Amino acid sequence: MQQTDNINPTSSHASREEKWDFLRGIAIYFVILGHTIQWMDADWKHNPLFEGIYSFHMPLFMFISGYFLRNNLQEIAFWKWQKQKTRQLLIPSLFNSLIYSALLFILISWGISTRLTQWDAQSLWYLNVLWLFLVFARIVACFPFRFLRILLWIAAYAFVFFWHCYPLSMYAKFMLPFFLLGHLYRKVIQPPHTIRLCILAAGCLLWWFVLPLWDFSHSIYMLPYAPSKLTNMLHYLILYANGFGGICTTLLLIEGSYARLEGFASLQPFVKSTAWVGTITLPIYVVQTHFS
Repeated sequence: MQQTDNINPTSSHASREEKWDFLRGIAIYFVILGHTIQWMDADWKHNPLFEGIYSFHMPLFMFISGYFLRNNLQEIAFWKWQKQKTRQLLIPSLFNSLIYSALLFILISWGISTRLTQWDAQSLWYLNVLWLFLVFARIVACFPFRFLRILLWIAAYAFVFFWHCYPLSMYAKFMLPFFLLGHLYRKVIQPPHTIRLCILAAGCLLWWFVLPLWDFSHSIYMLPYAPSKLTNMLHYLILYANGFGGICTTLLLIEGSYARLEGFASLQPFVKSTAWVGTITLPIYVVQTHFS
């Protein structure tokens, strides 16, 4: 959720961009709104706003994480990077799972809850998957030739796509394309503004056509474990197309409105506060996870 790939936060490459913090804040607003609909609408699975939000909100977060992946990973000490990512992402997730599972066991023992006791290893699945991608990204950076690095990422996607290891593989196979797409977007963000807007507009148009195909049965939580079947391939295509289209639509809105929003003095508190919220999405994500 948060920008977690900065070794030197004072470097120009690793500096936070307020527009992207604003985007991250908007994304966590989507999460809160989606969960609020779940709490308040008995038929939330068929709520059009809920369907729109859930069709792309987590791919958007992974896209942003990929956007902030450094281009010069090979210059960072290998084990320094791996230890930092483990400390920032994996250890908090495992600690959270341990505490949450222990509390759940106590509530069940006291008769307060009837939920089946379990090791809640997937409560912060986003952190686990992001840790996996960032650790592998540093391994890939060890190879000097670009075509080898590309082949390794392709091989990684092929592996996670057919990997059966619940729940990590379920999330990894869906999120990896968006992580790589975010990194690619940062690399190709140099084209003229008009061309970039045309690309985003095309993705927005795609979303207009594919969103009606999405329902909760096509959410990340319903991913099939036999992806090679034709019907399941269609399932994945709907997921990927909606994630891509939703990301393009959000970026297009931000590109077209952020500068204007900054220009209105009356909207400055909203812009600044949303950007600030974008810097603390991790604790918000944790709270939302356990109350949704």
